Amino acid sequence: MRMKWAKRLGIVSIGVVLAFTMSNVTGTSNEKCGMAFFESSANASCYPVYDGVVWEGNHSRCRVQVRCRRANPLNEARLNNQRFTIDETKKLHNCDGTLKVGGC
Repeated sequence: MRMKWAKRLGIVSIGVVLAFTMSNVTGTSNEKCGMAFFESSANASCYPVYDGVVWEGNHSRCRVQVRCRRANPLNEARLNNQRFTIDETKKLHNCDGTLKVGGC
């Protein structure tokens, strides 16, 4: 009887440790994506919507959900919902409302 409870407790403990570890990895990656976008020139004219800039582990990319201002008299904004690597996210530019890597 004691052995059953010990095994169950061990399995639960492993599950808790794994969940905590995964949340820390995701949190760290989210921070990296956010900082990468903050470093980009697009940060000056795009603002986050929905989840903003988050890490998507299943795609190993930053998902960037932002509205970017367009160069027109109405100052409209275009919705962007794209995935980029962390390095690409650092190099994002707002090209008349559309996000592009490396420049327009």
